[in-house]
This record gives sequence, C-alpha cells and structure tokens, in this order.
Amino acid sequence: MNKKYIELEAAVETLKRKSLMMFNTRYKGYIDAIKDLANIPTVDVQEVRHGYWIREHIGYGAIRYKCSICESRFGQDI
Repeated sequence: MNKKYIELEAAVETLKRKSLMMFNTRYKGYIDAIKDLANIPTVDVQEVRHGYWIREHIGYGAIRYKCSICESRFGQDI
C-alpha cells in the first residue's frame, strides 16, 4: 500500500477553519477530528530523489560509475 504524507499543521488549520463555519451538531465532529488528528504519530520524510549512474573512464580501459546525486562510486579503482 502506498503511503501519502501530509503536513500535520496544514491539516489541523484546515479543520479549524471549517469548524468555525459550522454552527450545528457537526461542529463537535470537527473539534473531535482536530484532536484526533493532532494525536496521530508523525514521521519525518525526505523528498524522493532519482539519480543515474555516470560512466567514468579512468584509464587503461578501466571503468567505474558515479551517482549523479551523492557521487558514490563503484567499479574498478586504480
């Protein structure tokens, strides 16, 4: 299952704005939802980055590869 992440503060603010517009029994539902949402555990996520391998000729026919993002290398070393 793919997980989708949201910014917690933005979600809570959205529910607060909606709850201010409600003047009937749904108001309590929004307040309860805000409380529940604020108590959901959060995770830190990083942006997904997709790199590619850059082929490097290092002499005498030797080849190694370098990551376009982190510059890690693998292959033959001289």
